[in-house]
Amino acid sequence: MLTFPLLKILKEKFPGCSVHFLTKNNYVPLLQMNMAIDLILSVETDDRKKQINEIRKEKYDLIIDLQNNLRSRFLTLFINSRVKRYKKNNIKKFLLIITKINLLKNSPRIFQKYLRTIEIYLKNEDYEFETSELEFDKKPLIKGDYIVVSPCSRHFTKTYPKEKFVQILNNFSEQKFVLVGANDKIERKICNYIETNTNNVMNYCGKLNFEMLANVIYLSKSVISNDSGVMHFAEVLGKSVFAFFGSSVKEFGFFPNLPESRVFEVKDLKCRPCSHIGKKDCPKKHFKCMNDIIPFFN
Repeated sequence: MLTFPLLKILKEKFPGCSVHFLTKNNYVPLLQMNMAIDLILSVETDDRKKQINEIRKEKYDLIIDLQNNLRSRFLTLFINSRVKRYKKNNIKKFLLIITKINLLKNSPRIFQKYLRTIEIYLKNEDYEFETSELEFDKKPLIKGDYIVVSPCSRHFTKTYPKEKFVQILNNFSEQKFVLVGANDKIERKICNYIETNTNNVMNYCGKLNFEMLANVIYLSKSVISNDSGVMHFAEVLGKSVFAFFGSSVKEFGFFPNLPESRVFEVKDLKCRPCSHIGKKDCPKKHFKCMNDIIPFFN
């Protein structure tokens, strides 16, 4: 979803251009909502030679590699098309995590790094975050006013404790909340716990596809989430977020981009960050980066 600003500006700078997007199969429905994409190429096979041949036959004027890993580099081997790659700061990230030496204080956001792949065509104002026009059914799936709550994340150290979510929701007993999450065991367990211990929650965890999730987020008042895909999805749709950040920090580039959004974090915690991706448990065992957050909503 953080690639969407780049897709939008490609269409603005190069009217009439054709944009193809290579992705994993499970993200195809998400990308189908973005009208800036003319063709979606899905990774359906582990036959890398076949994939290279499919890319080669298109004879692209430009290939933009927004992963810049071994797989994406391999897919662009021996192809005559010009290739621009997203520049990572892995060494600086490593230094920040291991030694706490911070060389990323003025690092741009991730979507801005993606835009830099075509920086020769851009002006300063082009680096401002913009929402995307996505096509989906906007007829309300849920009646009335509500706030979306996404209490899960892929990694433990990026997940605000479910007990604390319960405290927050119970403090706003007159407000309706809608829980969203993926259809997996851990996320269902978290959402079921929150539903059981509150009286103002509708649990849609595992029940929404990408288009339905877009509808629920778009028509909500706001979104409460962890550092997760839902947070980015909300901002793409122009919805402000209240986001909890634990093991990750602003310097990694994944902070919310809308001025109305707010981040809750424990600043100046000596062990933070412990990872730029997230960990399955707290290395220090105290989990202060999340447990010590005191959120304030208004």
